[in-house]
Amino acid sequence: MSFKTFHLRPGAPLLSVLLTLLMLPAMAGESVDSQTDPREWGSQPPYAQKVLCLDPVVYLRLNGNFRDSASPGVHPGVGHGGVDFSRPGGGAPLARNPSNKAAVFDGVNDYIVVPSFASLNFTEEVTVMAWVKFDRLPSEVGHITTIVSKSGVARDLDLQAEPDNRFYFFIGPGAPIRLISQTQIQVNRWYFLAATYRRGDRMDLYVDGVLESTLMGPEVSREENTTALSIGQSLVWPGRFFPGRIDEVAVFGDALAPGQIRRVYEASFRSCGLDDSSTP
Repeated sequence: MSFKTFHLRPGAPLLSVLLTLLMLPAMAGESVDSQTDPREWGSQPPYAQKVLCLDPVVYLRLNGNFRDSASPGVHPGVGHGGVDFSRPGGGAPLARNPSNKAAVFDGVNDYIVVPSFASLNFTEEVTVMAWVKFDRLPSEVGHITTIVSKSGVARDLDLQAEPDNRFYFFIGPGAPIRLISQTQIQVNRWYFLAATYRRGDRMDLYVDGVLESTLMGPEVSREENTTALSIGQSLVWPGRFFPGRIDEVAVFGDALAPGQIRRVYEASFRSCGLDDSSTP
């Protein structure tokens, strides 16, 4: 790595100093991560900054659009049915910010698709993260409801809720390679979900930053599929439409550690200047 000397004139505006510091890697011959350009972070709230620092492969904030904040302009989502952004999103703290919106799904024909690309073919590690709020319980609609999915026959990667009103995470062939939450879903309440997978090792399911279910062993494994990533409906198993709101969907190519997941959850409170001890 080569080093260069930079001279800042006395009394230089603070903004100029900050911009110079941001440009140092490129000016010194180092590459700047194109997926998480620091110039994007400054315009994002603390929660989004925390997510971006963990280098997601896909990050749909769903704050009024289908834009992918991980790779701006490269992998946007595509809405189907009548997905809109007419209601507040996030979680209890984020929802108090009137400018924060969520994707609203009618439970009939609404869903979002992110077309498949090479980095979405997770086989070694993955973390799926989202905020969800149900208008109707799975037991009421009478079927599985998809949250985030890259479904495939015997090649599952599915975060969903089932008619027993619990969250499920499926990997590979599905049952018994699955996790079930201890939490029972209630309507009109925000939940922060995170599910992680590491091939041949373990898979974990978190609700509101707390680990609720774990499966360990060499059978924890999946093969890639070419199915697109979908939100609010499975592209392989029809009729699993989600009734409610989904927000801040992020997918990572790593199995995030418990502390990282907890810090992302806690960052939602700082987005509104609330104390970390607050609960949704």
